[in-house]
Amino acid sequence: MKGRGEFGWPFRERWTASASPTFFQSLALKQLTGTLRVYLPDGPERRLYFETGHVRALDSGRQKPLRLGEMLVGRGVLTQEQLDAALERQKASRQSLGHALIEMNLLDPDTLEEFLARQIEEGILELLAWENARYEFAEGPPPEAFFGDRLARSAPFLSAAQLVLEAGKRVDRWEHLRREIPSFREIYVVAEAFRNRELPAGFEADATEYRLVPWLDGTRDVEDLIEDSCLFRFEILNALAALKQAGAIRPATVEELKTADRFLAQGGQARRRIKVLERLLACGVDRAVTRQALVEVLVETGETERAAGHLGLLAEEALAARQPEQAIAHLRRGIGLAPQHFPLLERLGALHAQRRETVEALQQYDQLSRAYRERRQWAEARAACQQILSLEPDDSAARRALIEICIEMGDRDSAVRECETLSEVLHRQNLPDDAARYLRRALEIEPQREDLQKKLVQLNSRPKRVVGGGGAIVWAIVVVVAIALGVPAGREFLMWRQASAALRQSETLRQEAEALEKRKDLVAAAARYDAAARALGETTAARTWTLLGQKRRLDLVAAELRVRGQQAREQANRPPP
Repeated sequence: MKGRGEFGWPFRERWTASASPTFFQSLALKQLTGTLRVYLPDGPERRLYFETGHVRALDSGRQKPLRLGEMLVGRGVLTQEQLDAALERQKASRQSLGHALIEMNLLDPDTLEEFLARQIEEGILELLAWENARYEFAEGPPPEAFFGDRLARSAPFLSAAQLVLEAGKRVDRWEHLRREIPSFREIYVVAEAFRNRELPAGFEADATEYRLVPWLDGTRDVEDLIEDSCLFRFEILNALAALKQAGAIRPATVEELKTADRFLAQGGQARRRIKVLERLLACGVDRAVTRQALVEVLVETGETERAAGHLGLLAEEALAARQPEQAIAHLRRGIGLAPQHFPLLERLGALHAQRRETVEALQQYDQLSRAYRERRQWAEARAACQQILSLEPDDSAARRALIEICIEMGDRDSAVRECETLSEVLHRQNLPDDAARYLRRALEIEPQREDLQKKLVQLNSRPKRVVGGGGAIVWAIVVVVAIALGVPAGREFLMWRQASAALRQSETLRQEAEALEKRKDLVAAAARYDAAARALGETTAARTWTLLGQKRRLDLVAAELRVRGQQAREQANRPPP
């Protein structure tokens, strides 16, 4: 049901600050009943239920709502002891907290209705203050999952038109507050002038400002003040702006932040300590030491992704200080905390490549490619495979992955080219059956390619090339090179044959492992990968490879197989979501 005009119903539109008043007025004029979903730029989804153009209920989504009891204590209407007693009565009688308070003569019905209305009103006015949002409206009864039994109680009727008028009054005030309190991460303390009663003539702190002062101890940022004081955001910002203009509060100094950090560390208040350490970083204080402390606290609280990000920044600082080993240690720890942290994987791979540590670089790029493929981010996975091939053009695993990626991306021409290239690589590695298999795969993608059909016929018509099994030219080359190197030709020749056999064995085991992975038999797949790596490892350990650069190639393939085996084992041991 689209195209019903500017505010056709139902609708899915973009809502800007200038359009939101018109939108709310339209709801009031049409006297609609239904649920409005609001998607804010900062992520959390909010839901409002309208009945005949009036707001009846607000669901704050993932954002923690300000509860009625907290509101009453925060404003001094109740003491904490009175609230606790009312909560006990509520639990015993299974009635609402409001009714329990009325029965205990702690609150009258008019005051209760006023606070319930204020609770919803402030939430909506905050929505109207956002610069833009996306919203969806659906007519009909309210979803039970969102609003529960709140509408069964005496929920208030709030006029959408009145909310628009109040929001208009606050527009200029919000701009002023944004200028005065530019960051919610700022940490404020009470200024000496307030303690010494040296404030400007005529300034008199109101009740909200006085209630706020005890919380300004240098350990809370603005968001903490909003949460801990049980006051509304608009109230807190107004109070902070007024106190700041009067010189009653100021941002905490570096020394005060350090003192707060020590206090919070001793008290085990890790989450609050994170914010203090972030402020110290913003002030540029002992960046490496402070960031390292921040990493440890983030790990302690389970925020491993954020910790990994800070370890990446520590790595960059270490590189700037010409400490590459320390940088690598930071990056490895970050990847250990967040195995799919793509920037860290890319940075570590690039750093190893820059240091010509090819085996390590290949391991990182392989892990990166796998992580991207798991998330079906095909363009990024393709780039990671291409990084592998720039370091080791004969890496058959990367070529196979690249084929599948190209098919997923719909790039059939590139998939065919990669099949051809992989066939050539496998043929050079004395794996003719596998070489033919990938030519057949290319023909499955492009059946009309006559040149591929000819290549396949030629490949199948050739005798199986077993290195050392015949051919005077090959034998002569081996003997000549061996004599030139001063090595007995027979011994080197056997080593060459053994390398080819090891590669064939590992390739067979790899294919078995990949098939097991597709069937989700990860334990068996890990065992196959390990067996393939051992076959190559035993071959290289038993021989001194001096001919034709075979050792480096076998080491690279073995390293890749070990990584894949470990990844399969970790995935098998990972608890189900």
